[in-house]
Amino acid sequence: MAAAAGSTPQRMLKFVLRDGFDYCEELVRRVNEGIASGRRGVIVSDGEARAELRAMIARHARRSRKAA
Repeated sequence: MAAAAGSTPQRMLKFVLRDGFDYCEELVRRVNEGIASGRRGVIVSDGEARAELRAMIARHARRSRKAA
């Protein structure tokens, strides 16, 4: 995951400990998908991006509450 994020395992660890592995993995995957889409000229609107981010945050919050 660190390599996919363009980072090191040491730098990623604080985010994984804070946010959880699944969340960080999904975030890295989605960011990389977005970068690839942008390079292909496929762009989503601001509203679409915000809606996807809100849904992702809500899923993370539900998982965090279940784990607590």
